[in-house]
Amino acid sequence: MNDPMEISYTYNLAKKVLKSLGATTSEIDVFNQDRKVTFFDTYIWCFSYSDYNQALQNYGDIALGFDTQQIQESLANQYTKPKFENMQIGDGYVFPLKVEYDLDVQKEYITSIMVEWLRAYRGLRYTETLPIANAIRLQCLKALFLLSLCFKRYKYHQEEEIRFVIEKITQDSKLQNDTVFNGYPKSVAYIKQNMLKEIVVTHKDDADKNIDALKQILNRNDFAKVKVRLTDLDY
Repeated sequence: MNDPMEISYTYNLAKKVLKSLGATTSEIDVFNQDRKVTFFDTYIWCFSYSDYNQALQNYGDIALGFDTQQIQESLANQYTKPKFENMQIGDGYVFPLKVEYDLDVQKEYITSIMVEWLRAYRGLRYTETLPIANAIRLQCLKALFLLSLCFKRYKYHQEEEIRFVIEKITQDSKLQNDTVFNGYPKSVAYIKQNMLKEIVVTHKDDADKNIDALKQILNRNDFAKVKVRLTDLDY
């Protein structure tokens, strides 16, 4: 994840829910410490359902259209051991997520988790229930972390975003990245010719004049079957 604001959004919402549940300031402080626990090293690849989504233009003059089922299978084969057996540090769990933008839905999920977290924390005062309470608290944090990967503010709903997530097994919170690009740790995805289906070009900055150049690049790199077209948007 290279956008900490997305992660913080869910945890800040969780704190608001805690307050509504009657949590004290000290309990919220404990939650702030809890959320710093690192479970996985997370990498996300984002897509949009819509090939004429205006939000795509925020990221450049062209959009790449993939066969997403093949993307998921390729990532799973690349990072996950067969049948999840003998998973080691650096291996990853691959799964798709549909981003949820509805605040009411988000609160419903988060509230059920924070109710259990608060009960578990308050149960820590009893020695005989300490192991159980700690285990429940940990599971709540894991569930909340998963939600933080797919909850976004409603104002971004036009993105219609879906995501493929790689959760890499880590040790001592060390990154398991394959490379560093523009200062950010990245995992590498191997792209085969049949995965890339089309390239959609925007109207911005006369990008449409580069269609022939794009076709030449594709031909030189064995992607000759990839379709290149202008966006369906009028502007």
